[in-house]
Amino acid sequence: MHRHLTTPRLAELPPASSTPRGRRQKFGAVLVLLVVWLLLHLRVSAPINRALTAAADKQETPANARAMQHGWDRIIVPRTILQGLATAALCVSLIS
Repeated sequence: MHRHLTTPRLAELPPASSTPRGRRQKFGAVLVLLVVWLLLHLRVSAPINRALTAAADKQETPANARAMQHGWDRIIVPRTILQGLATAALCVSLIS
């Protein structure tokens, strides 16, 4: 089998993600995703959780329970997607 010496063999080149800069970029992306997730949690989810917990402790139903549920339903999908992307990005960074 004849090989050309001028043909680069991609398998011998280190992947860009294995360089320190590539790893920093991946972990930076993970950090951004998790910070956005945390901001969504603190600004939307946590106040709803506190209000519902306080009402449950008093064995009451909040007057705005439907509005709180709508707020929770509105934010749960974006939070789940952000957390899933962050987890996937961490897995990729650990593999490569």
